[in-house]
Amino acid sequence: MPNWGGGAKCGACEKTVYHAEEIQCNGRSFHKTCFHCMACRKALDSTTVAAHESEIYCKVCYGRR
Repeated sequence: MPNWGGGAKCGACEKTVYHAEEIQCNGRSFHKTCFHCMACRKALDSTTVAAHESEIYCKVCYGRR
């Protein structure tokens, strides 16, 4: 099925991410609202994110793992 005018798929929710709401991390795109720690659900930004394979964590949770 063609992707008519859509952007990349969100790494968290798998829905289309348009450029105005896109955050890129570790080669993947995320919605601003989906860009949170996979363990504690804390909102992330470019200074607090730590990526491991396909998962994103805050630096505290990343250190615990």
